[in-house]
Amino acid sequence: MLQSWIHHITRAVAAADPSIPAKKVFSPKHKLPPVASYRLDPGPEFWSRFPCNPCLVGKSSIDPSKLRNLAFSLGFKNQTLVDTVCRDLVDGADIGCRGPARLPSVSSNAPSAYEFPEQITDSIADWILAGFAAGPFHPNERPPDAKVNGIMCREKPNGSARIILNLSSPKGKSVNDGVNGEDFPTSMSSIRKWLEILDRAGRHCVILKLDWASAYKHLAVKPQDVVLQYFNWLGRDFAEVWLVFGGRSSAGLYDRLALVLALVLLFAVFPGDQVIQYLDDVCAAAPQGSKATLHNFERAYRSVANHLGVQLAPTTDPDKAFSPCTDGVVLGVRYDTRNWTWCIPAEGAPGSSTRSAAWTRSLMSANTKSGQ
Repeated sequence: MLQSWIHHITRAVAAADPSIPAKKVFSPKHKLPPVASYRLDPGPEFWSRFPCNPCLVGKSSIDPSKLRNLAFSLGFKNQTLVDTVCRDLVDGADIGCRGPARLPSVSSNAPSAYEFPEQITDSIADWILAGFAAGPFHPNERPPDAKVNGIMCREKPNGSARIILNLSSPKGKSVNDGVNGEDFPTSMSSIRKWLEILDRAGRHCVILKLDWASAYKHLAVKPQDVVLQYFNWLGRDFAEVWLVFGGRSSAGLYDRLALVLALVLLFAVFPGDQVIQYLDDVCAAAPQGSKATLHNFERAYRSVANHLGVQLAPTTDPDKAFSPCTDGVVLGVRYDTRNWTWCIPAEGAPGSSTRSAAWTRSLMSANTKSGQ
């Protein structure tokens, strides 16, 4: 039965402990002078070769006028949402930090930052060139009301680093402590909803996944809040000018941009009960023989995204995004709709899993409607 299917898959996802594949060798994109200590300022020669972006004001790639006009032309009914999103795009998003949490503070970087210092340095250089962050600035130039947040790091399977600005420190006085999460609700989907879509679409159905590239970097924060998003690396200051991964309000602010999906559904005349959105992942399924319909939805989404200025991830990495097919990873689970099986993929190893095919098939066939 469907409920048994949902129960087994959600439990497996929660309990999964994928084997860790061999790490790829890190190759820096930027040829910078060697650094003796990543806890000290490396000196003028290093900084003369480091990218520089003095602008502390971000500008969204999404065109608010085009978004408003498209919503009007399609007859989108929620004008309040359109107005709110357009205000975010024009003025920058208010991250919602209030009260004493806005007072200046300085937090140290986490030990994890110094486990992958070359990767972090390379990633910050990328941010500067992309305009996602401003800097480097000498600490003497630091605004008196700046909050300097510590950074943490998580190594990616490709060997690069995911920088996480710790907006939850210092405890009791952090940026996140000043944000009321109830002011930034999200309406994200779930594995349960996706399984219900698969159940309706049936065996041999086609599925697709679209993904926004650098999703949070589609929405700049308002200039008054940039001062809350400083961090220090190699003795110099930087500031994120876009939504921060790890910010309490970031998911809710980004979720408002789900308006784009609502517009695509109107534009493509595609049924909303065949699609889910989880943060920046948009996943859809259609019954066997409906591949053309799903291709039309994909083309419509890409057309609207290109028109508005949304940057989509390429399908060259199928674990991130893929065109209509019968085998793909959705919300951390790999589904094969031809064999009607599922498995938990090992991170960084496309196609691998931590469960045997026989085990997964037996659970998928528990679905009385589609287990044929």
